[in-house]
Amino acid sequence: MVSDINRLCIKKAKQLVREGGRNLSEAPQSVGFPSLHYFSKIFKPYEQKSPTEYFATIKSKLEI
Repeated sequence: MVSDINRLCIKKAKQLVREGGRNLSEAPQSVGFPSLHYFSKIFKPYEQKSPTEYFATIKSKLEI
């Protein structure tokens, strides 16, 4: 159950950053993570990379 909640929160945080409504330091707190450090710790097992690496990849794909 906790993993389902984390997955949904990560999905929402990714959406907030992609749509430009929040930056990487704001989005995790907007969806309930107490800190960026904790968000990063939870994020990495789901995406196999850190949030910074993930969003850099997304940004580079959008610029092509």
